[in-house]
Amino acid sequence: MKVIIRLLLLLSLVVIIAGCTVNNSSDTILSVGKATNPHDAQFKKTNDSKKIKIINDVFKEKKWSANKEFDVREKIPDLILEISKSNEGFSALIVTVYFNENGADVINFKGEHTVLNKDEADRVKEAASI
Repeated sequence: MKVIIRLLLLLSLVVIIAGCTVNNSSDTILSVGKATNPHDAQFKKTNDSKKIKIINDVFKEKKWSANKEFDVREKIPDLILEISKSNEGFSALIVTVYFNENGADVINFKGEHTVLNKDEADRVKEAASI
């Protein structure tokens, strides 16, 4: 009887340890949306940590200001980027990107504006290709 109880305890300990170490994949998701028409976008999702890091690094140090100079009316965004945790409701980053010859204009979910230079815009384009 003692042997059976010890065996069951050992087996349950192994199952618990295995269950704790199985899911070590990233739960951060990058959603990349491309406008199909002025009121609709198609999204693709990935959990590629390299792409997520590149996009986070581009936007991490950006200074956001109230949007006074960039008019988004009648413009269709080139990209819509969202980075979120898969088990949370809030997103860490939501931006719409409008590319131009000098880089890109970016509007975040608060309606604030920033500008990407050509190099930053190219890095975002490359990372957003899924």
